[in-house]
Amino acid sequence: MARKYGKEKTHALARQYILNNLFGIEKEMSLYAVSCLKLAHFFQSLNLRLHADERFNLYCSDALENRTGNVPFNVRYGAR
Repeated sequence: MARKYGKEKTHALARQYILNNLFGIEKEMSLYAVSCLKLAHFFQSLNLRLHADERFNLYCSDALENRTGNVPFNVRYGAR
């Protein structure tokens, strides 16, 4: 990517599009950690460091579960 667009343009594109538009919600802590590491590795491969006020939009949450532990909507695959 840096060869095609140049270092400055690549950094601007990564900041503008990836940091601002990529959102992830992960239920399991281990998968959340892997996601953070993969994004950090990608940014490191671009030689791009995050500023103090920048962060990945990744969150560890079980937002789809209600208090009983069930998913609040009924999904039936192949139902007619």
